[in-house]
Amino acid sequence: MAALPSTFHTLPIQAHEYQLAFITVPEDPEAKKDAQEAFVKDVLNQQLVLNVEYKNQGQDMVILLSADKSSDIGLGLVKDGLVIVEARREKRLQKIY
Repeated sequence: MAALPSTFHTLPIQAHEYQLAFITVPEDPEAKKDAQEAFVKDVLNQQLVLNVEYKNQGQDMVILLSADKSSDIGLGLVKDGLVIVEARREKRLQKIY
């Protein structure tokens, strides 16, 4: 092991953590696994559009759309019955879901 060259110390953060907005995953381990597998199937090797909708305790809550914006990944999981819609009280978010 060797120390990284100093030029690598100033690189900006390359990865960000996001969470899908307006949905919650069921507590049941089997249902959670089904939702995760469906999510991976929907996003793996796909170009997506990410839109930050709001922050929740510092976490960016996002909507993921297909590249042509024809399908919403989270909405698809809701329609398939794999996740639960999380109601938001903010007035500006009422019309989104």
